[in-house]
Amino acid sequence: MSKKARGAPGRFALWREVLAAYAMPAVTAGLGGAVTRQPHLVAAALTTIGGTSALVTAALGTALRRRPVLTRPELAGGTYPLTGGRAYSYPELTTLLGGLLGRPIRYLDPGPSELHAHLVGRAGMPGWLATHVVEIQQLAVVRRETPDDTFRRLAGRAPRTLEAFLGENLHRFR
Repeated sequence: MSKKARGAPGRFALWREVLAAYAMPAVTAGLGGAVTRQPHLVAAALTTIGGTSALVTAALGTALRRRPVLTRPELAGGTYPLTGGRAYSYPELTTLLGGLLGRPIRYLDPGPSELHAHLVGRAGMPGWLATHVVEIQQLAVVRRETPDDTFRRLAGRAPRTLEAFLGENLHRFR
């Protein structure tokens, strides 16, 4: 029997991940429902919310077991920013998706304050979360990711192209 090195990650056990995926949202949403006196939220937290999270985690974990990417010990504990093979601008994405859907799509570029107002007023997002989304959006514009070969080096294959992804999932955008 071999001992694991000090600080090395433990053996992966899907059941632990599924349990955590159920418990975290169930407890959080359940507490939220209890504090705000919404019994329907408590019930949903323990059934639909936690159950959906556990189901998705089980499905994803099972799929990833069949397609291991980071199973090499020398990669453990590393941080790997992953990019696609090409960077796209928002207008390019709009044109690409519109072409695949066979209809024109208009790209709108609201400023930070207009985006925040829309997220809060029209989308019903809490102000604190809208502020965070706007900050992330501004960061994405200021600090653009540069495509590199990290995914290819880690996975041993090229990343899937955006065109391929959109083609496979086009039904989700209709």
